[in-house]
Amino acid sequence: MIYPTVEDAQKAGLGKWASRCRRRCVAPLELFVRVQRNGVKLWNLRCCACKGVLGGAIAYDNIPVQVRTIGPEEVRADPGRGCIRCGEWRNGVELHHWAPMEFFSDANDWPQDYLCRECHHKWHKIMRKQQRLKAEPMTPEEERFYARINFWRCRSSEDRTMFERRATFKELRLRDAEMAEALYDQENLFVEACVKGTVQDVEDHGAALCRGYLAAAKLFGRS
Repeated sequence: MIYPTVEDAQKAGLGKWASRCRRRCVAPLELFVRVQRNGVKLWNLRCCACKGVLGGAIAYDNIPVQVRTIGPEEVRADPGRGCIRCGEWRNGVELHHWAPMEFFSDANDWPQDYLCRECHHKWHKIMRKQQRLKAEPMTPEEERFYARINFWRCRSSEDRTMFERRATFKELRLRDAEMAEALYDQENLFVEACVKGTVQDVEDHGAALCRGYLAAAKLFGRS
């Protein structure tokens, strides 16, 4: 099903998932269904111009009845799009919202990354546990810690987008395997700092990750 504009998709009851293309394409939105290698069936909106997926998977109850019988597309595992935490790609990846959709009405406007099913499940399991433990108000130090995490996630997401407009990670591995490996390691260090590090760890690894993305983008040098 095609929606001429974001507003049309929102009027059709898909407002929570309808967002503008990250590449700023001026094109219709397409509703499609796919089945991942792990067996999970997902409905998504995508840009008709660049085929980029917009937002997260749509709740089944919100899918228009007339298109629920559309056959799913096969989703092939892509070595250039692995889990941002562990690098796994063979069993497919899932779009992860760093700003949980149950808490953020504008979750699609916050940074998003791809995680394998195991890492995705682990992140949400830890977050649910922390929500139960953190019933009391956060201390000023905790507020600063999470504020810096959000800052560096947004900043690194912007720099990663700049790199991905110029090349893929697969192309980076072919051009400079050492840089690609270092960038992969830095992504993991930043995630680890966000989970169990200090404010200074988040600052150090967040800044290093941004420098890594910018260096990778500069290596290709085309706008």
